[in-house]
Amino acid sequence: MAKLVIDSKGLLNFLKMAVKEQENFYGAVFTKMVAKYAAEFEAKKIGDHGSAPIENIEQCTNYITANNDKYPDGFASIPYGIAKAEKMLQGGIGSGARTTAKDAMKRLAEKIGTTTLYGKTTSTTEAWKKHLDFARMTHTIVEEINVNGDENSSLAKTEECHFSDACTALAQEGVRTVGGKTECIIGKIDSIMVEVVTHCTHDYELIEFNPPKCSFRMFKVL
Repeated sequence: MAKLVIDSKGLLNFLKMAVKEQENFYGAVFTKMVAKYAAEFEAKKIGDHGSAPIENIEQCTNYITANNDKYPDGFASIPYGIAKAEKMLQGGIGSGARTTAKDAMKRLAEKIGTTTLYGKTTSTTEAWKKHLDFARMTHTIVEEINVNGDENSSLAKTEECHFSDACTALAQEGVRTVGGKTECIIGKIDSIMVEVVTHCTHDYELIEFNPPKCSFRMFKVL
């Protein structure tokens, strides 16, 4: 299997915009917390024990970019930071966290025009595959993934996931989904993007957690 070619800078920029969108709901404290937690995660991965404190998201992304040679998956630090900040602001499993993340991602997708690139479809599987094809084309896909399903649901299995470190750390620290289950960053992000495309509410359930080889199901909430 060929190694994934990931546009780390482009992906990091997208994730930074996602953080700024969520700031519209939580306030500036959210972005500051994300930057702090993400930088701490990055520092731990590269063994940096003496860097200056990170004060904002720009400093955070610059720090991650500067250390890309030491930790190529540094972009995973941002969704880790997002999940940690959501937990702190929502009391662990507050119901507002997932709604806020969805609304922010929807607004971002509309702003950058991705909602118009995939064409119209209500099929979960078709929409997901269109999203994955676009991510491959732009080198912002972070996992080798197989998707199979129908109009209302899809099963997926990752063979290589570059968010694995973040998901593993979140599981070890007890940072979980709104329902108290193990978080899957890919499942979280992709279910939102599929919802944006289909205009149908979607969710996901993790079937097997074994990073970087995990499996999960995405489905319409009917």
